[in-house]
Amino acid sequence: MGSDPQLDAIMDMGCDTMQPRYMFSKDFKVSIPTREDWKRGPKRQQDSLIWYTDGSKMNSGTGAGVYSKQSEHSESLGRFATVFQAETYAIIMCAVRNIEQAHKKRDIYILSDSQAALKAIASVRVGSTLVLEAILALNKLGRHNRVTLMWVPGHTGIEGNERADSLARQGSEAAPIGPEPIVPLSISTVHMAMRQYTSRKHRAEWESSNGMSHSKLFLVGNTRSWEKLILNGNRRQARVITGALTGHYTTNHMLHKMGLTTDDSCRACGEHAESMKHLLCECDALARTRMGLLGSAYPTPEEYRSFSPKHLIHYMDRIFVDEGG
Repeated sequence: MGSDPQLDAIMDMGCDTMQPRYMFSKDFKVSIPTREDWKRGPKRQQDSLIWYTDGSKMNSGTGAGVYSKQSEHSESLGRFATVFQAETYAIIMCAVRNIEQAHKKRDIYILSDSQAALKAIASVRVGSTLVLEAILALNKLGRHNRVTLMWVPGHTGIEGNERADSLARQGSEAAPIGPEPIVPLSISTVHMAMRQYTSRKHRAEWESSNGMSHSKLFLVGNTRSWEKLILNGNRRQARVITGALTGHYTTNHMLHKMGLTTDDSCRACGEHAESMKHLLCECDALARTRMGLLGSAYPTPEEYRSFSPKHLIHYMDRIFVDEGG
């Protein structure tokens, strides 16, 4: 496909996905109580250490936050980390801080509002390097302490969770320290980069190609709604949509160009040449029909990009009734 500096840079950063590894032995517990359990108050040992962790992703970036009554910390994870990675990284941060404090024989609760992160850490099958790092850190902490990861309902006014959320947002707004990525790229980030690259290439080829003047009025780059209908629909639907968007249909103007008719005038108004653009956008005699089926009496080609493909098929069926759609 050729070289693209942005895609090449992303591919060089490394991916979070790894060969699955199976972790059967874990020196910590994962608890996901119900919301009703939280209303009654979760059961925890007295004199236990309680930590709250959270992750946040904003337009400015991604951040992780850790909070307890004794300590709090936030960190920027840059532009590329996902929310799941931020939630997992926050748990790693919390485990590392507790390891550094050299706790022994303590009851330590790490609370997170991300069930996805907790379930990934609890799973026997591990396919993420970041999740593996979290498990190893928690195992190290759990060898000398009783460690429990617990789900906490988010945005319900629980003070510790709200503070962790605020710290995570601070981290997402801050500039990262050091080169990016801070954490390995998730497979979804890699896939998105590849989709964006192929979309840019497709659009550049489309815009630089010769001809197809009618199609270029109605289509710009990839148009997913049309594509899905053409690929998943039946042959008749594909023929109608393709004819409308390319202009290659049995209009009088097209038949006249092919020498199959001597009259190219519009069958509806009889005043103008019956091109597909005229039928779709301009014909006065069909304005009421377009308003009823498409919601616009004189739509521009650009407006068709947001119309439902099925509505366009109904409109084409109305025009070319003698053709059987």
